[in-house]
Amino acid sequence: MAVGGAKKAPALKKARPAGASATKKKAKSKVPGPPRYATYVQKAFKDIKDNRAKGKYKNLTISANSLNALDLLIDHVLDNFIYNAEKTCAYAQTAKISKNPKSNCTLQTKHVKAAMEAALSGRLTKQATDYAEKAVSQYVESVDAEDAAAAAVPAATPAEAD
Repeated sequence: MAVGGAKKAPALKKARPAGASATKKKAKSKVPGPPRYATYVQKAFKDIKDNRAKGKYKNLTISANSLNALDLLIDHVLDNFIYNAEKTCAYAQTAKISKNPKSNCTLQTKHVKAAMEAALSGRLTKQATDYAEKAVSQYVESVDAEDAAAAAVPAATPAEAD
């Protein structure tokens, strides 16, 4: 009740156009945020723990704070790689500027390898480059296999369709 004992009058609803529906709501578009690596880290931790842990380490868990810290660490390292790769690419482009001044630099594997060597040190660099070369070679093999499979299937000609 309002002051003085008087009741408030109910608010009047605004009139809708004839074709408008009362239950129609706007769909909110989701803007993707930065990628999260915590779920992958948790799955990898579980696999390692299940396969290798023995005795007192069998009941280990990983906390949400640890996952968040690892997520931030991975994000920082990837940002560092990207920054170094862009700088390496820009440096390589300035060396070739006289050939084609309007072309943008295309990021190549040599730029990423140089960025890894600049960001990491020692055994980490060697292991990272080994895994990266292995991943790239597996990818190239899978693309070549798909291309070979597509080339092996002959396309139907109009004469065969009759």
